[in-house]
Amino acid sequence: MDTINRAKTYQIRYPRAEYMPLVNTILVRLHMSQYLLNENIAALYDRIDKPEAAKIYRQKNKNSLVESADITPPPKGFLGEIFD
Repeated sequence: MDTINRAKTYQIRYPRAEYMPLVNTILVRLHMSQYLLNENIAALYDRIDKPEAAKIYRQKNKNSLVESADITPPPKGFLGEIFD
């Protein structure tokens, strides 16, 4: 969240900077990462039978700038395949 806030501050302070396309790309990727993190936490709470906690994290995603249809999750790593 801190990095997202810093990127937004940069956009306001330097609206015509040559690095603005890069900052915009980073900001979108940060929002997508935050969305996936919230969804993974919600799924964890679902697995341990805590639906109210899962609901809180899914509610955070409803206020997100990105939607799940906009995101292609990264492939699972070796350890992810073992533990999931």
